[in-house]
Amino acid sequence: TEPLAPFFIEKPENTSAKEGQSTFVEVVVDGNPFPKITWYKGKVEIAEGVKVKTEVNTTTGIAALLISPCRQPDESPYAITLQNEHGEVRADFNIYIKAAKDDGLDFRELLKHRDKQKKKIEEEEREQINLKPPQIRMDQPEETGGGDDNGSGSRRSSIMDDRRPSLRRVDQENLLKVRRDSKTRRPSLAEVVPDWPTLHKVKRPEKEKEAFVEPLQDIKCKEEDGEITFNCTFCKPSTRIRWLKNKVEIFHGLKYHFDSSGAKQKLTIYKLHPDDSGKYFCRVNDIETSAWLEVKPAIPLYDFYKELPARMEVFRTKPTILEYHVNDPNAPVKWYKNGVLIDTEKDKRMKYHQDMTRCIFRIFKTTKADEGEYTCQIDDERGIKTTGSVYVEEPQWRFETKLPATLEGDENDKIELECSVQDEDAECDWFFEGEKILPELYPDRYEIISYGKVRKMVIKKLSPTEDKGRYECKTGVMSTHCDVSIKPALRIEKGLKDIDALEEEDLTLEVTLSKPDPRGKWMRDGKVMYPDQKTVILTEGNVYKLKLKSVGLKDAGEVSFQCGDLKESCKISVKESEKPPRIDATRFGKSVTIKAGRPLDLEIPYDAYPAPTMVWLKDGKPVQPGDGSSCQTSIDAKRCKLNIEKSKRGDTGQYELILKNAKGEVKIPIAVTVLDRPGKPEGPMKVSDVLKESAVISWKPPLDNGGSNIERYIVEKQDVERGTWGPAGEVNGDNTSLRVNKLTPGKEYLFRVRAVNKEGESEPLETSGTTLARNPYDEPSAPGKPEVSDWDKDRVDLEWQAP
Repeated sequence: TEPLAPFFIEKPENTSAKEGQSTFVEVVVDGNPFPKITWYKGKVEIAEGVKVKTEVNTTTGIAALLISPCRQPDESPYAITLQNEHGEVRADFNIYIKAAKDDGLDFRELLKHRDKQKKKIEEEEREQINLKPPQIRMDQPEETGGGDDNGSGSRRSSIMDDRRPSLRRVDQENLLKVRRDSKTRRPSLAEVVPDWPTLHKVKRPEKEKEAFVEPLQDIKCKEEDGEITFNCTFCKPSTRIRWLKNKVEIFHGLKYHFDSSGAKQKLTIYKLHPDDSGKYFCRVNDIETSAWLEVKPAIPLYDFYKELPARMEVFRTKPTILEYHVNDPNAPVKWYKNGVLIDTEKDKRMKYHQDMTRCIFRIFKTTKADEGEYTCQIDDERGIKTTGSVYVEEPQWRFETKLPATLEGDENDKIELECSVQDEDAECDWFFEGEKILPELYPDRYEIISYGKVRKMVIKKLSPTEDKGRYECKTGVMSTHCDVSIKPALRIEKGLKDIDALEEEDLTLEVTLSKPDPRGKWMRDGKVMYPDQKTVILTEGNVYKLKLKSVGLKDAGEVSFQCGDLKESCKISVKESEKPPRIDATRFGKSVTIKAGRPLDLEIPYDAYPAPTMVWLKDGKPVQPGDGSSCQTSIDAKRCKLNIEKSKRGDTGQYELILKNAKGEVKIPIAVTVLDRPGKPEGPMKVSDVLKESAVISWKPPLDNGGSNIERYIVEKQDVERGTWGPAGEVNGDNTSLRVNKLTPGKEYLFRVRAVNKEGESEPLETSGTTLARNPYDEPSAPGKPEVSDWDKDRVDLEWQAP
């Protein structure tokens, strides 16, 4: 059987159902292989469960979706998809849910109602339990006589008490006392006066409970009976009679007829149908009686109202459709060909499909063997049938595009002969020099391809002796031909040989073909080569040249020439030649700046043969690793290295790398700057212009600024008596003096200064001695004690120490 994309024989239709009832949707599908069926509600795939069921019959192609029971949320757009390896198809439909307005309560509502009644009964019982026992009045006199002789007072009191009764709280002892005293009470008038009228309890007649005297009885009947009557009798005549079917009220009309005669009630149902089956109710107020009605369907009389055509002519390979109509969708039919029952399970080309009363028998791809007399017979006692004859004719196929008149190919190459037909089902045969080509006999030489309207034959490997000639394609009575010629194959006349070259030499590779061909290309290690500064590609007729200028070590490898299926290759070996050291200065910087404490790594790539000697200089002096030095140097075949693990300010300087071999030498200078804190400012630190509250401090810049400019100077002062340093002021890096203010007169001070750059502060420079805060013109100190050095009668000479 041929593959077939999925399709709908009968698509799904929109359907509706009442809430609480069941509904189903049915489709008829086909495809080869049989398609996968998926149902969707909206955009969500439907999964099978208790409520939703799906069924598929691959024999009949019928698929169904069942929902039971239906609820309002089930109303939604639905879809079904069919899918197999040849395609996919989709159909949409809707399910509508009608609200059951007059339906009786469903099971959930009945449960709610029963719970409410149970709760009400429990509340009433609880109230009865909580009632207090009756209490007896204790404020009445023991005797009815009282203080009034005519007794009017007691009667008035009795009347008032009867009008306004009240309960008094008493204990059990008082209750017993009242009962004992009642034996000594005064007798009533009814006991003393004969024939005194007394009150008697009125006996009211009990209300008769309403019910159906004669309930409805179940009825079983046939559809042929035409009509039936339900009878029942209520306990009394009533006008509030209602008839219901399946809890839904029905009304008097052409279908239902109500008749009421006193307490007797009748329901007559006309034109019986199996759909009339169900449970019927007769309801008076809240009282009802019910019975079941079962209507057995009548035996249908199946017949054709549109028969098969008596004669039908079809073309071979085309689909054949036999169509007729029956009077009932349930009519059982069987198909026969020439009196033999047709089994569609054995022949998958044949399918039977029924859409209501329309019946279709299909043959998807008709063959000559399908010709004959086809009969459709209703499978019942009457056995009515309809017959038609099918005649299969050869199709009149034609070419849409023909083969080219001539076609030329290369030896050992392949060639395709292609044409197209007007009908996709057209059958074509291929011929070579009048002899039919059978690809199954020569699978290595021929391949026949057919898709859509295209018909193609491929000759896989052309041979000038066997495949040259006329090829012809025939379909029906039409034909088209093509003369094929074959060019001799391309050959290599002169090939490549392995080459041993010396570095920086020029090489020339040459290949000669049997004839010119524009497809020739040069390749290195599997990649196509293109012309550049060092590569020249030339083509001179059938001679192909490749020139490599100044080959290097990286040019070593496999070089090949390829033209079509031809390939020639060779290996190039390059030996290294002697050359002086060379350093590409563009690959690294000429100066390096790092922070103190960070590692210094200088790595210089070079090229030289033989291996050179390496010398590192710093400020013109050789760098000697070891002996306590933190500097390490090394060299390998490609790089020179200098490393300082923890750099310091003293590593700053002008470095130079010298590489030397027998062919020459090269020098590379590198300036290294290590950034650190600046050195201590230069002294001596001078104090001038001293006053009692200020003084001028001056110093010299540090010899080493740490590799970056001095940003500022920090000046501090110390009161000698206190012994602590405090800020005195700051100046920018261009100034080296500062007037310090806010000195305390008479105090002695020390001063110091620090230089600051981006890396931090330097060590301080301090004054060598203390400075007294005083004005230069202040009063002198006290002189020494005077002493008499000489005297006379009229004089005294005194001496003392100067202040």
